[in-house]
Amino acid sequence: MREQAVPARPIMKRLKHLLLGAALTAAAAFVAAPQPAAAGVLGDVNGDGVVDIKDVQVLSDYLVGNSTYVPHPENADVNGDGVID
Repeated sequence: MREQAVPARPIMKRLKHLLLGAALTAAAAFVAAPQPAAAGVLGDVNGDGVVDIKDVQVLSDYLVGNSTYVPHPENADVNGDGVID
């Protein structure tokens, strides 16, 4: 029985498509990877990116009991003891 030679073109075409598909899949996975959130600024209680009098007002209202809501409590814990201060 005589063996037939496998044509090189279909194999190369299939290999090219396979490699292209793998490259596109890897690129899509890399681009779509979620980015970690940027660390907040300590003292920026209202989350506007600036520590200013507005943050003092939000924190003051919370501390004296005029408000029970702090938009970014992780930024209000300035000394890292787990308590909004």
